[in-house]
Amino acid sequence: MIFCVFLQALFKVLMLLFCGVFVTTHGSGCDPNPCKNEGSCIMVNDVAQCKCVHGLKGETCEDIKMEVMCEQTYIKVSVLKDYFDWKNVTKDSVQLFEGACKAALEVIHGEEYYTITIHHNNYSSCGTVLVSNATHIMYMNGLHTKQMTGIITRLPSEAIDFTCVYHRQRTVQLEFPIQPKTTIAVLHMQEGIVIVSMALYESSKYENAYVELPVLSWTERLYISVKIEPGENNFFDLTINDCWATPTKNPDALPQYYLIKNGCPIDETVQYHNQIGNETMANFSVQMFRFVKYPVVFLHCRTEICAPDSLEPCMINCPGPPSPKTKRDTNSQYEGLLTYGPIHWARSKTHVHEVGKPNLMIATVPGIAVLSSMVFLVLAITLAKVMKRPTGVV
Repeated sequence: MIFCVFLQALFKVLMLLFCGVFVTTHGSGCDPNPCKNEGSCIMVNDVAQCKCVHGLKGETCEDIKMEVMCEQTYIKVSVLKDYFDWKNVTKDSVQLFEGACKAALEVIHGEEYYTITIHHNNYSSCGTVLVSNATHIMYMNGLHTKQMTGIITRLPSEAIDFTCVYHRQRTVQLEFPIQPKTTIAVLHMQEGIVIVSMALYESSKYENAYVELPVLSWTERLYISVKIEPGENNFFDLTINDCWATPTKNPDALPQYYLIKNGCPIDETVQYHNQIGNETMANFSVQMFRFVKYPVVFLHCRTEICAPDSLEPCMINCPGPPSPKTKRDTNSQYEGLLTYGPIHWARSKTHVHEVGKPNLMIATVPGIAVLSSMVFLVLAITLAKVMKRPTGVV
């Protein structure tokens, strides 16, 4: 009895193994064709591969061949024309959520694409939706076929959604993958990069930046400018969270001296020179200083971007008299770190003159005192000799 049960169990195991091998072998070839959307299957080194058509790509030809460029001044989406030809959709029927933004024909690397570009000044009229959270700023839209008027239509309805995601945190020293899923509703996410720079200027006019690392006296001011590059036609404004100084390039080095914290000045000499949080740049200045035991200063600033049209406020009032300007609340923001330096501290010209060339009067006074003492001593000795001479001796 036990032996019969054992044989039955062994038979089931062998059947499972046989079926598994059969399915695996059968499924690894081109019969049946694993490729979808009229893709053809070919064998390459005993492995089935799909050759896609109609502007499609992927292992089984389910993804659309498209490109989304997420720049800081524009967003551009491009879809291969072959895909729309396959769907019997003309160029004039391709648009974004709002019909004001229509497709244009463009040749990219020898292939024809339908492209649409969204700029910072027309993104809302194109139906682009702005969403922001604690970590990202997102612009969402999609390619759609034009809505037809009338009672019925036999034109296909297509929707290819895409999203540009911008990290709030950017790091500058002084990505979401492209995965369209279906031909009906495709989510395309791409990460954009925002370039932020920091420079030191000669004056509050912010016209001439130092081209070499400066040597400044304690009587001078540091005019710092942090800005988005390029500064025009941007989707974003720039804010400053913290700025501090260290004696080395390492922003975590000790000691640390904070100039700005949580967007507001800590050092009493800090002055804001524009409306920080409402522009693409942040300009401020501070009186030159140095660390007691170190000859150089490195400046570090944590910055972040915000969308002007976001529901979250970009600016707040800083308490106290040092900050006449306003800035964004930074509790929910990610930050980017910028470093500038070293800035060398130098004594003022007057102080250098006194050390290198001591005042002549200061050096002469001791000499005059010594000379006067010697003259007095000679006179005293002479007078003593005269007084000891015998009376009547000529």
